Amino acid sequence: MKRRHETTRLWLARPLADGGVYAYQLHVRRAAVLDNLGRWPEATAVCRENLANAIAARDLRATAESREGLGWMLHQRGESRAAQQMLLDAAGWYESVGDSAGLSRAIGMLGNTHIKLGEFDRAVACYRRKMAITESLGDERGFAACLANLSNVHGELGDQALSREYAMRAFSIYQRLGDRHGLVVLMGNIGVIESVDGHDAEALSWYQRQAVLAHELGDPLHYGAALGNMAIIMIGRHELDQAGRFTEQKLELARGMGDRRGEAAALECLAEIAKRRGDLAAAMPLLRQALAIQRETGYAYLLPGTLQSMAEVCFQQSRPGDARLLAEEALELVRSFNDNKGEAALLRLLEQIDRGNTAGGAPAAAGDRG
Repeated sequence: MKRRHETTRLWLARPLADGGVYAYQLHVRRAAVLDNLGRWPEATAVCRENLANAIAARDLRATAESREGLGWMLHQRGESRAAQQMLLDAAGWYESVGDSAGLSRAIGMLGNTHIKLGEFDRAVACYRRKMAITESLGDERGFAACLANLSNVHGELGDQALSREYAMRAFSIYQRLGDRHGLVVLMGNIGVIESVDGHDAEALSWYQRQAVLAHELGDPLHYGAALGNMAIIMIGRHELDQAGRFTEQKLELARGMGDRRGEAAALECLAEIAKRRGDLAAAMPLLRQALAIQRETGYAYLLPGTLQSMAEVCFQQSRPGDARLLAEEALELVRSFNDNKGEAALLRLLEQIDRGNTAGGAPAAAGDRG
């Protein structure tokens, strides 16, 4: 289970008539578990309760920690502007109490919000500031995390060489420190870099290593992520039976642990497999299930991809009106996220829908894209 930070505050006194106390540490941990399971509305509610109690207790450090936790949850749910303000507030509180480690965490999370909004220069500035703090603290794990973050930024910018360099530097540090939890994350990241570069065999090898290590660590989240990424490679190779097996494993795992985000991702993958087989009738119910989970749980950043897939299916089923409505909803969302790549893809789809509609029908179902 990922843990954003450790707090020394086990209890907070509550200035209430009953003179009770608030089990702060317990609720911080509870929010982290709910976050890992993708139960973000519940996690957000716990974080808000933590913040209210920290303020009531006039505990500055717990207030900063609670703002950090709430900022992270707002970011997870796609409310990145609100998250940025909350994280800036947390950073200010950490500075006021001289907590450099807390300041480093908040600045790093702030960088993540800038990535989501396409503000890459600001993200880099945050990570470099965090890097300076981690160096001053002698925090090698924190420094490695900065390198991993910089790798992600440069991957988004299309600079694969620099993305790979930062990722491998981070991997080397985690390896030297014997930090297997850091390694299991980096293995997946490096797999993505190899996949983007078209090195599917190398990517598959990294995902397999990630799956083995995640299994050894008892880490179902990264094990499921590895299964999902291996399925994507199999889809690209048109090895659909193997892709289906990986995805069914991921779906079973996600449902068994209550991982709603993983469940939605697996359903989308099964829908893509159905599309590749030309079974559009089977694909649409799977996409609807994934969309329902995303709406229910507030996974705003995942909605555009699902809506786009549904629009493509509707178009291939000669339902251009439905396809346009879905694509337009997705377009509105990606524009709110400053997602230029997503916007360009959806504009191309809308243009295709208009051409197909004018011609009096949709083209045949798309073949392999991988």
